[in-house]
Amino acid sequence: MSFWIDLESVPARISLGILTMLTITTQSSVHLRNMPAVSFTKAIDVWMATCLVFVFGSFIEYSVVNVLARREKMNRQQQQQPQTHSRRPSIIDTNKQVYSSRATVFTMYLIYTL
Repeated sequence: MSFWIDLESVPARISLGILTMLTITTQSSVHLRNMPAVSFTKAIDVWMATCLVFVFGSFIEYSVVNVLARREKMNRQQQQQPQTHSRRPSIIDTNKQVYSSRATVFTMYLIYTL
């Protein structure tokens, strides 16, 4: 869900991610408490761990996209100002990066659920 929130609204994205992490952790602990103790890994354990990995992955994705967006913004500001030395332009277009990360995570989710 946080992939559709604007890149500039940091508190909303972080709050949603942390709330999702806490909810998954709470659900996992409730399931562990209600299930009998066994010596093997249950499917619900794998499912909850995978959900946590996806939420953590969304944090990592947002960090990368945020850093790239800030670099792009700094490059644009420096290009508007008169330069005394030349700097190489940014290779990554921020909008393409945002959309490609959304598509990648969505594709990974679809592959996992199939």
